[in-house]
Amino acid sequence: MLSFGQRLRKARKDKGLNQAELAKILGFKAGGSVSNIEHDKTPLSIQTLAKITDVLNVDLHWLITGQAAFNKNFYKLPQPCKASRAWHRRVHL
Repeated sequence: MLSFGQRLRKARKDKGLNQAELAKILGFKAGGSVSNIEHDKTPLSIQTLAKITDVLNVDLHWLITGQAAFNKNFYKLPQPCKASRAWHRRVHL
């Protein structure tokens, strides 16, 4: 299983960013800061983790644990019937 830093590196590369670019977006003074994080040498604040997930468009749970947050099909809500859709359109217009 990948470490936190390895998952971060994968997400960064998938987004097409280098370390210096990500550091600048996150407000770090040097690209070396991202390198330290990717080598699991630097802990992060919750605020920084949240910003990373927004910038890289990744799930926080996956970034931290390496596991998917949940089975999306399990949490899928049923589609409303035609009558309730018509009512919803009338009420919200």
